[in-house]
Amino acid sequence: MKKLLTSTALAAAVLLSLPVSAGMSGNHSQMAQPAQQAAQNMQQPAVMTIEQVQTLGDDVPVVMEGMITQAMGDEMYTFQDANGNTIMVEIDDEDWGGLKPDPNTMVVITGETDKKGNIVEIDVDTIALKN
Repeated sequence: MKKLLTSTALAAAVLLSLPVSAGMSGNHSQMAQPAQQAAQNMQQPAVMTIEQVQTLGDDVPVVMEGMITQAMGDEMYTFQDANGNTIMVEIDDEDWGGLKPDPNTMVVITGETDKKGNIVEIDVDTIALKN
C-alpha cells in the first residue's frame, strides 16, 4: 500500500512539473486576443431594434437606442426606437442616475427582456444619453 501511495505521489509530481505550454508554440498573447475580444463582445450586446427585441425569449440582455416618450406610472415608461416602434420599459428610480430626458432626448438603455406570454418588456439596468 505504501509503495502504491509513493508511486502515485511520484507520478503526480512528474505531471505537475511538466510545462503547461508543452506542445504549444508561437506568441501566446496573440492567441489570447481573440478570446478577450469574444468576451468583450458577449458583455456588450449589439444595439437592437424593438422589432428584434420582441422576438427574443425571457432574460436576454439587450441594448436599445431611442427616446423615453411617456411615463406610465409605477416606474413604467414607453420607449420608442428610431423606427417608430414602442415597447414598455421598467426603469427603477435609482437607475436614472440624475438623468431627466425629455421625449426628444436620445438615450441608450441596457437591460434584459421580461417576457410574459407574448408580451415583451424591458427591465432596464442602465440609461445614458446617446453620444
